[in-house]
Amino acid sequence: VESLKSAATLLVKEAPAEIMSPLKDQTVMEEETATFICDVSKENAKVKWLKGELEVKPSDRIVMKAVGKTHTLTIQKAELTDQSPFSLVATGGQTTANLTVIKIPPEFSLGVKDVKV
Repeated sequence: VESLKSAATLLVKEAPAEIMSPLKDQTVMEEETATFICDVSKENAKVKWLKGELEVKPSDRIVMKAVGKTHTLTIQKAELTDQSPFSLVATGGQTTANLTVIKIPPEFSLGVKDVKV
């Protein structure tokens, strides 16, 4: 009796991480902190943050965190140039919200003096 052999390959694809809670628009004054929060369907999901169409990189003012299924992007000491749409891109979807930064009105440090003409 001949022995028969067979082989098979099983390819398992990871389920995509879907957006469970979309980002919400943020409005802050200059120098304030803005935080975007998004929950995805999987823990430890790889996500990407975008400002407009450019990927966000961490810096001394920009902090990205992931705890379980919750991903946060914090922008400290907001500047006018931070105003833009921000997006979180996961394997199963994307969510976008706008950051609006309001200019701080100028303050006058010297009082107004009467001038006689």
